[in-house]
Amino acid sequence: MNKLATLLGLMLGVIVVVSSMFDYQQMHFVSAFFDARSALIVLGGVLAAVLINYPLNQLPCLFKGIWIAMSRESRSEQMVIDELLDLAIISQRQGKLALEKHIESIDHGFIRLGLAELLTSNDASALERNLHNELSSMQLRHANCQEMFYNMASYAPAFGMLGTVMGLIMMMSMQGNTNPADNFAMSEGNDVMQQLLTGMGVALVTTFYGVLLANFIFLPIAGKLSNLSKQEIREAEIIMMGILAIHRQESPLRIKDELLMFVSQRLRDDINEQRQR
Repeated sequence: MNKLATLLGLMLGVIVVVSSMFDYQQMHFVSAFFDARSALIVLGGVLAAVLINYPLNQLPCLFKGIWIAMSRESRSEQMVIDELLDLAIISQRQGKLALEKHIESIDHGFIRLGLAELLTSNDASALERNLHNELSSMQLRHANCQEMFYNMASYAPAFGMLGTVMGLIMMMSMQGNTNPADNFAMSEGNDVMQQLLTGMGVALVTTFYGVLLANFIFLPIAGKLSNLSKQEIREAEIIMMGILAIHRQESPLRIKDELLMFVSQRLRDDINEQRQR
């Protein structure tokens, strides 16, 4: 559903913005909205600020964050709990060492990590500490990517305003360099004020690009990454609780009761009904 929501949001946003650029009286797009120099100032300035602010080894987070926001689906908590309960049943019937045969068949990375730590750690406190450290590392990685997009959302309008100021300075300087005779000649064919307004409109396009990129691209991606991160961290907390319970050799029924505390009542009923079949 995350991918569907992202796709619908992109389609709706594009329709709204593109339709607003269209002149329905003249039946064509307003050419002032399309300016390569304005786009270069905003995109180039944002990229330059990112390179100044972050080391090169964090730059892949920019492309990875866009890919995750566009393509990743959140896992169902029910699937995670069911998988942990199946592992608890195997551990109870065959022993913890039997879980080693199932590690490679598990898709969830944090469950694989938890099982590997479970098989190598005899001390419960050491196991819990290692899982907490991995969870903290995951939160830090997610926070760094989210921060990058939030910063880009603040850079884009600033560079848009910078481009607008530069355009106004260039426009005024060109008007100031014309002599009175030229101005008189221009007034016969073209209104000077009309030229000023046209030039101001072109200068304001840079601000338009900055605001558009900040509010249509960077902020939504940062928000999507934040929501996905919260869901993934919640899954990791459920997994950590289940792994620690398996290490303590608790019964699958007790583990189920502990894990169901993390989910809604409706999902509890669904899981209980499915496990009773």
